[in-house]
Amino acid sequence: MKKQKTSCDPTYKNIRILINDKPAIAVYDSGANVSLINYNFWKSLCHMFFLTLFILEYRSLGQYTQRLRSANISEIIRLHSSE
Repeated sequence: MKKQKTSCDPTYKNIRILINDKPAIAVYDSGANVSLINYNFWKSLCHMFFLTLFILEYRSLGQYTQRLRSANISEIIRLHSSE
């Protein structure tokens, strides 16, 4: 069995651990229990969340510019027809 490498992080009171050569975080809760969180899972979950936000913002921006374009064209047609 490999010895696990640990390093203390006093700022956040967690311990970074390598489990099977993959990073994980051991977080202290209010009791004396320590729970292990798979770091890669939360990192990928966070990336998916921000990617989804970016896609939604990009789509809404596209819809907004489309409305602006159609408004400008109709405005030009109205002005041109009134001459």
